[in-house]
Amino acid sequence: MTKQEMREMLGAEFTEGYNNSFDLLTRKATIDDIINRTPVDSHVFFITSPEELKTPWVIEEMLEYFIEIEEYEKCAELKKILDKINAK
Repeated sequence: MTKQEMREMLGAEFTEGYNNSFDLLTRKATIDDIINRTPVDSHVFFITSPEELKTPWVIEEMLEYFIEIEEYEKCAELKKILDKINAK
């Protein structure tokens, strides 16, 4: 299954997973904040486990996604984080 097919199949959950993951990684929200803003009858989605969010391959995946949907401010933040990780 291609990434595009997966996005189409998952729809809003796919987008929510990327946005939640971005917010958690960049500390714009905590897990509790994300849970509290999610409707009661819904699930909370991330693109991976929160513990893996700071790994380069996950950040690169998020960067690729946000480039595709042209959210360049998020891309800039992700690039800074990735550069810090790679500089270590």
